[in-house]
Order: sequence, then C-alpha cells, then structure tokens
Amino acid sequence: MYLIEKIHLLNRVNSTLEVANFFNKSIKTIWRYRKAGFLTADGPKNKLLFSKKTIENFIIMRGL
Repeated sequence: MYLIEKIHLLNRVNSTLEVANFFNKSIKTIWRYRKAGFLTADGPKNKLLFSKKTIENFIIMRGL
C-alpha cells in the first residue's frame, strides 16, 4: 500500500515520532528532511509538530 493511501491514518497535527513511524524512518532522518526544507514544522526543536497537509505534500513531491 502506498503512503498516500495511508494518509488518512495521520492526525491533523503529528509529532516527530509519529511522522518517523509513518515513514518507517528514524527521527534523525525526519530532522534532516526538515533541515533540507522538504518538511516544514512548527514549534521548538524538541517538540516539532508537522501538519497533515505538509506530510501529504512531501509524499506527493517524493513520489512515495
């Protein structure tokens, strides 16, 4: 199943750990994606929050 088909499983706002589990990647990788500008997040560094729309755009952009 593609990730775009599983997007409905995410909450409206997701923590770094939830996003890492969704992509099956490490938290460090999610931080690298954010630093590179692929993902945008709100909040302080130790409590980043990713919106569902941001994650959906990332999936479409990367073709996952």
